[in-house]
Amino acid sequence: MSVPAAGDQQIIAPTFLFFQIINFVFFVLPICYICSNNST
Repeated sequence: MSVPAAGDQQIIAPTFLFFQIINFVFFVLPICYICSNNST
């Protein structure tokens, strides 16, 4: 189980991308929220 099969790679890649998008959203959203609060 240490070496992923070709089929598993197609499942791992989108999941990794999904978590990268979530991390990006949770990093950018507070910044946008703070910037919008400062402008008012």
